[in-house]
Amino acid sequence: MRPPALASLTALPRAFDLRCDHAQALALRQQAELAAQREAEVRQQVDTYADKFEQIQEAINKSNEVFGAFKREMDAMTKKLRRMERENETLKSKCDVMNKDIQDLLDEV
Repeated sequence: MRPPALASLTALPRAFDLRCDHAQALALRQQAELAAQREAEVRQQVDTYADKFEQIQEAINKSNEVFGAFKREMDAMTKKLRRMERENETLKSKCDVMNKDIQDLLDEV
């Protein structure tokens, strides 16, 4: 059997290795905790951005609906305006013909 002093000297490197392994394990655990915390923060940011994206998407859809309604109304008004302009031209030409006929009748008298 080895003397107790010699036994403790041979156990010293093993104890040092265990302390190093324990220190490494603590460091790795801290890194893992920091990584998990960072992941949670990033996931929260992603959720926030996803919510904002949905809000923007809804606003764009609503805007597209409003613009579509506006465009349909403008098209209808343009069509109505063209019809009224044609009607106005027809009435003007009829009025000119009537004025000419009246003038011819007055000239005859």
